[in-house]
Amino acid sequence: MLLRSNFCDKPTAAAAMLTVLLYSNLWIMGFAFTPATNPCHYQLSNLNRILPQTNHDKDSSISLVGLNAAPQRLEENVDGVLYVNDKCINCAACSSFAPSTFGRATDTAAHVVHTQPQLSKLDSSNDNTELDEARAAMAACPVAAIRVETEAFRHHRGMGSLANDEQELAQSLALSPKVNGLDLPFPRQAFAGMDDIHYVGYHNDRSFGAIPYLVQGMFRGEQVWVMVDTPRFTPQSVRTVTSLTGTTGPDYLFLTHVDDTADHGKWADEFPSLKRIFHSGDAFGRYNWIGDESLQNVEVFLSSSSSDNGGDDDTSCNTELQTWSLDGSPTTETDTQASDFVIWH
Repeated sequence: MLLRSNFCDKPTAAAAMLTVLLYSNLWIMGFAFTPATNPCHYQLSNLNRILPQTNHDKDSSISLVGLNAAPQRLEENVDGVLYVNDKCINCAACSSFAPSTFGRATDTAAHVVHTQPQLSKLDSSNDNTELDEARAAMAACPVAAIRVETEAFRHHRGMGSLANDEQELAQSLALSPKVNGLDLPFPRQAFAGMDDIHYVGYHNDRSFGAIPYLVQGMFRGEQVWVMVDTPRFTPQSVRTVTSLTGTTGPDYLFLTHVDDTADHGKWADEFPSLKRIFHSGDAFGRYNWIGDESLQNVEVFLSSSSSDNGGDDDTSCNTELQTWSLDGSPTTETDTQASDFVIWH
């Protein structure tokens, strides 16, 4: 078992997980819980870099930047061309992809660069390099808070010109293949040697940087793609998704939590055959605290045997394990043998 989750004291109707069975291993690919008034924290035993611990209480981590103020380099960044500015929302996407470069600041509610990536460690035969990881962090950042220092900005800080190695690093960090000839960071494999699970990147600030990814597997005799949570909807993120799935896009979109549903309607409009999966407990009533009524129009609802209407009586929530197939039907022994996917709550 790769994941240990600690839910709130009282289980809610909107807690659900997607289990992916691949290569005889158990992968927990997504989960959801209802924050109510006391957001839950979760812990991962072996996937900390993939799905980092985050606090969905956004007010505790978002820095307040004036609407007209230019973003400023955070002082806790180590000196060098790569830095994080004060637009950071502390979502931990950067340290998930590039822990050797980024980490949580000690004095501010943000992440910063603690070590500049080293070009000397770049190896064309190895995708897991500091440079590659740093570029992935830049592309994933939901608010574009990770920047590369220019000569003008450096002079503005009262410092000298960039050294030759700094100029080379700055060019290598660019996310445009036209600048440095490097491939875009996404999609990227989540696990070395596994072609079934890919990070999508382009995290959504309205989902507080939740990590979206694509999973391929069998469902009732057919090969399907499932996207877990929503990237920011942009032309580049669409191209990233279709580079794996083909032009028709994913077959399913598994929405783990009401917090992590931003742009779900845009993705559904882009791919008409896409079926969104969501727990009815998060779509209706008080647990849909973001007030997105369009969630009531998703194609596949997961309905518990107990009340899912988001009523005031938390004791109505079913505490027994329930499982579903991707089409929302309760699973049978035949389903679990014929499918790589099991949703459980």
